[in-house]
Amino acid sequence: MNSFDRVANNRHKNNNKRIAKEIVIGKKSKLCSKELSTAGYDKHIVDERVNTMLRKRMNLSIHEVAEEVVEGKWGEDEICKMLLEEAGYNYNDVMHEIQRLNK
Repeated sequence: MNSFDRVANNRHKNNNKRIAKEIVIGKKSKLCSKELSTAGYDKHIVDERVNTMLRKRMNLSIHEVAEEVVEGKWGEDEICKMLLEEAGYNYNDVMHEIQRLNK
């Protein structure tokens, strides 16, 4: 049983946000999708959350975040909104900047 299996068996099973945080701070290594799936995690969601947390650490401006949203780096629709808010960005401010960029 690897460390991801033990984590999956505790009361926090399938907590993708928590495992992403542990990857970002270095408590866990970023494993392949098979290992994450076996342990009960959604690799796609974990990867998006890790990337979101890393972008937050870079302190991107609203303009830079808006450009990334347009490029699809923050997911789509509700996932995008959730990830932006988790990263500390105001979703409405980012959407306003996207509208300004598209003029």
